[in-house]
Amino acid sequence: MMHPIALKAPGGRTSVVLNLLLLQLVLVAIFGFTGDAAPTAKSSPPSPKPSKPPPLPKASKPPPSPKPSKPPPSPKPSKPPPSPKPLKLSPPPLKPPKSPPPSPPPQTIEGYAIRLVGAQRTKGRAVGRLQVHIFGHPFFFPGYEENDGWAPLCDDYSMSETEAQIFCNNLNFTYGRQFYGEGISTLGPDETNPPTPLGYLTCMGEPGPPNLLPTGLIGLWNFDTTLRCYLYPVTCTRNVLVALECSDTPFPTGPSPPPRPPNPPPPPPPPPDTTFSIKKIHAETNLNPANDWLVERIMLLVNSSADGRTGDPVWAPLCASDADVQSDPRNDAVAYIACHQANNWYAGWSYYMFASQGDPLRIPDVQLEPSDGTESFFDPSNYTHWVTVVDGATNGVRMVQELVLQVTTTPCPSGYLYNVRCVELFP
Repeated sequence: MMHPIALKAPGGRTSVVLNLLLLQLVLVAIFGFTGDAAPTAKSSPPSPKPSKPPPLPKASKPPPSPKPSKPPPSPKPSKPPPSPKPLKLSPPPLKPPKSPPPSPPPQTIEGYAIRLVGAQRTKGRAVGRLQVHIFGHPFFFPGYEENDGWAPLCDDYSMSETEAQIFCNNLNFTYGRQFYGEGISTLGPDETNPPTPLGYLTCMGEPGPPNLLPTGLIGLWNFDTTLRCYLYPVTCTRNVLVALECSDTPFPTGPSPPPRPPNPPPPPPPPPDTTFSIKKIHAETNLNPANDWLVERIMLLVNSSADGRTGDPVWAPLCASDADVQSDPRNDAVAYIACHQANNWYAGWSYYMFASQGDPLRIPDVQLEPSDGTESFFDPSNYTHWVTVVDGATNGVRMVQELVLQVTTTPCPSGYLYNVRCVELFP
């Protein structure tokens, strides 16, 4: 084992450095590496040098990949056939022009159940077509369904000057009269579906047209009797409607009304009055003990001959025939004639007569005591003639006297008086 050689250095500090350097060189020579510390006293034997690993076999080169064959050239795409030219379509139809907005409703001046259409109050004056609100009744007249119940009036000459004045008064004007003008009393060119006019204006007792039921009336619910007027269906052949001119001041000269058609021939005279030859008498106590107020007997004015056609006129009680006494139910034909004859065959539209024959009234054969005036008694001795209808009634007869009669001077051959029940209805 080699011992380190001590070298003397000229100076103490310098010699130490040199010794360290020499020691390092020795260590490098021995161990082949440098270290920061000196080896221990017993050094381990040198480790054998590791054997070199055998060289890795050279990787064989992969065979060269074959060159990819070129794909056959794709056929050139054939040109698509030219698309057919699009058909030229006709241009879309033009939109129809927008219809003009509806014209505003005509101005009106309105009162109770009366109005002037197309009228405007200007300087205390108004002109317009008259319309009235119709009131119907489910039992007596049908009413007016068009135009919300407002009906124009046909100018059928039934409107009087007084009625024109009353209608304008109802609209708070002082004066009123009919007015005639194009588009007012006649239909305008734009009035393609006007409401149906009514006519035959009848107010407060005026006779209406025969055989016609009124459509309705105006002025019912305000109890204004001046407006209690009825209107009826009418064929307005002239197509002229009632228009009114209303004013707060007297009128100047207005347009002339259109000429009227020639007057129709006068109607035939009314039939003679039938009430003078018949009497209905409430049946007396001894004929009607129950005092039924519907039980009546008949007195006829007949001639004194046996057939009632000649001789002096005389009042005779009407007897029940044997057929009247025995039949059940009884024939009401004679009763129908007698009831209508007693009322002069009144034929108002709102009037109806229920006529029937009641049970015959037996003529009392007991002597009666004088009445004290509180009760009435039938006394056969008060009558000299008695009359019976022999063959029943026939149609078209207005008076019982026109039937076949038998006049006697003794009480009724059947022993019974004819009992009639007449019930009148006025709605």
